[in-house]
Amino acid sequence: MNREPEGELEEEKKPFGYHYRREERLSLPNAPTPLPRKGLFRGNPALAVLTLNFLFLMLVIFIVYPLLYRSSEEAVLSGYRLKLYGTLEGDAVVATLSVQDIQPKPPQDQGQIRVRFFLDPSGRAGLSGRLPAAGAVLILREVLPATPKAAQLNAEVSIGAKSRRLSVKLAAAKD
Repeated sequence: MNREPEGELEEEKKPFGYHYRREERLSLPNAPTPLPRKGLFRGNPALAVLTLNFLFLMLVIFIVYPLLYRSSEEAVLSGYRLKLYGTLEGDAVVATLSVQDIQPKPPQDQGQIRVRFFLDPSGRAGLSGRLPAAGAVLILREVLPATPKAAQLNAEVSIGAKSRRLSVKLAAAKD
């Protein structure tokens, strides 16, 4: 039997402990290398959340809000774009209705348009005229006596059998 020196036996009897060095493991030739994260959002998830919040906000502003809060001073009726303007000038209210043909092909006959401007249901002023030709704009204007509580101008517009009511807040005339 071959006897080894006593010092080596003592070293072998020492309990083996688990030791781990990350540097040693990564220095080995077959050590895994971390793959770089590709893509803008994988490297920064906070940017992805911020972008989604921004897109949601834009969706609300440009799609939902206009659907819920339609302008009552503009309308499309029977292929004609209508826009109502009202200006308060001293004792009078100048009511203006712009009518523009937006139909892809012109109508065969130019029908009639009937407009009634009013500040309150009791005071009315009526106008009528021929509808504009394709691409043309018809301007109907009326001067109404102003009332002390006049804050809104209303117009009932009828083209054929269809009608629409428009309203606009009155603005003071600019000098």
